[in-house]
Amino acid sequence: MSAFPPSLLISSTRDYLLSSVVATHRQLTRLGVEADLHIWEGLDHVFHYNPALPDARELHQLIVQFFARQLGKSA
Repeated sequence: MSAFPPSLLISSTRDYLLSSVVATHRQLTRLGVEADLHIWEGLDHVFHYNPALPDARELHQLIVQFFARQLGKSA
């Protein structure tokens, strides 16, 4: 698992997959994989599909920052 890529895990408190996302994050970090977990309050599973939501726009920025940080690392 040490070769598993850095991971960005995203969920929300009304997401039916929240417990699975949290469990996945726990497993990855336990195995030494770099994994960022972000949970949004009070939103549903696909909130990020609605560009009118400020939280969705914030998430889009977070994704861009995550990839910029990861792609900026030297191999």
